[in-house]
Amino acid sequence: MLAAALTAIFAADACVDRLELPWLLGGALDEPAHLATALLVLANVPAPAPAWAAGYAAGSVAVDADHLPLVPVHRTITRETPRPPAHTLLAPFGLAAAAAFARPPARQALLGAAAGTCVHFLRDVATGSGLAPLKPLAGFRVRLPRAGYYAAMALLAARAWRTAG
Repeated sequence: MLAAALTAIFAADACVDRLELPWLLGGALDEPAHLATALLVLANVPAPAPAWAAGYAAGSVAVDADHLPLVPVHRTITRETPRPPAHTLLAPFGLAAAAAFARPPARQALLGAAAGTCVHFLRDVATGSGLAPLKPLAGFRVRLPRAGYYAAMALLAARAWRTAG
């Protein structure tokens, strides 16, 4: 499963980088890579409660729903296409704040969704146009080398494999 997660990440990026894909298809290829990133991170932490894990999985992809209204506007996706408004650290902060007022298991699901959204952003800072973490308060973008992201994912896979066996 760890090798499949790494393969999903590399394959999605290779397709998006080398092919001029319609915007919606490029985004659809990116979602399995976000799930794979979330899986590699999750494989390195103690087993969470089911509600937290479900929220985490949803949070790792749900933030991309803010791309859907842009489908009629964008025909292709490029490295410079900016990310929509929900791609900010205010999103997981809001989820975590909502968790403070929720009862279990909703609290666990919201905390998992906040963590999953943060892991989603881990991939976003290394792909495309980066991430504006404090939008709308500040417009600066954070970008990290994709090679660093790949190295981190490979290290997470290796660590999970070593600790599982």
